[in-house]
Amino acid sequence: MKSHTDNAGGEVRLRSNSPQDTPYIKFRYFKEGNSDYIDDINAVLEGVKTVRRMNKVMKRF
Repeated sequence: MKSHTDNAGGEVRLRSNSPQDTPYIKFRYFKEGNSDYIDDINAVLEGVKTVRRMNKVMKRF
């Protein structure tokens, strides 16, 4: 599955002025930030199909 994409729909923001605070990160993998969001959705779909096939094989054992 694609875990790193070129989709530009996400954002990273600072939560405060403190360097100890973690940043706010919103990936928005399926946001229409660019035309690649369809690739993201298709990659997840293929991953689900693969896991389902693996589960069918494992149930035989």
